Amino acid sequence: SSSSSDLAGVRKNDAPLIDDLAITPETKPADAAFNSSNVPAVGHDSEVERALIGSVLMDNEVLADIADKVKPEDFYDRRHQLIFTSMLELDTRNSAIDMLTLTENLRNAKGDLKTIGGPDYISELIQLAPPTSSNATNYAEIIKKNAFVRKISSISNDLGRMASANNGDKTITVLSESVSQELFKLTDSAANTDLVSFESTLTESYDRMEELHRDKSKLRGVRTGFRDLDKMTAGLQKSDLIILAARPAMGKSTLAQNIAYNIATKEKKAVLIFNLEMSNSQTVDRLLSEAS
Repeated sequence: SSSSSDLAGVRKNDAPLIDDLAITPETKPADAAFNSSNVPAVGHDSEVERALIGSVLMDNEVLADIADKVKPEDFYDRRHQLIFTSMLELDTRNSAIDMLTLTENLRNAKGDLKTIGGPDYISELIQLAPPTSSNATNYAEIIKKNAFVRKISSISNDLGRMASANNGDKTITVLSESVSQELFKLTDSAANTDLVSFESTLTESYDRMEELHRDKSKLRGVRTGFRDLDKMTAGLQKSDLIILAARPAMGKSTLAQNIAYNIATKEKKAVLIFNLEMSNSQTVDRLLSEAS
């Protein structure tokens, strides 16, 4: 054993006995080599990604349930992106998805098989596959959520760099538009694009028509307060974009505000008005005139 005086001779400036561990390429996790360098290392779960791919390998029918929920780019691990892409290609050709077909398809895809680690990694995914594929949809939702978290982090970093790089040469309007564009990308990626079965829609339509048949006074949509218009349109329908067009000074704004007033007061529905031609006070004055 060494005495304290011996150790003091070795240590300089009271340096720690054990240096901090430095992460070198040899000590990095294996998955790190397959992740894109420009993607923030947040929001990922390699175990869930492996479980989803393993579920598809064990039960090909699972792919039909998750294909509209998760995309190849939603996977964090580059290997899993390539494997899932290959699975979708095989499914498009109505081919079985197993170790042999998947290996062959990746081999024909410009070196993708080597990138994922060869057939051994596919075999590993099969061995690590969950005992049942019933949770595949849940795995897909977790992967989708993680991808969304990474996008939030990426956009936050971009906005931070944008703010740091601004030397006063950009106006508030330009900066605001840049921020709006980034946020639009985020909300657009979160849009719900789930497929809807004809059966579920048919059931809803039948129930609605049956209710209208029982009560002749009801309409499919929201009443505008103008009886003849409601008869022609069956009211304002959900998801519709309605454009009121006419020559200038024909009363378009007045008619639109009348409809909004009727819906708010008679139908007790919430109404939001955007007006680019009148101030807030002018809009309120018109509504007060309508009420009087």
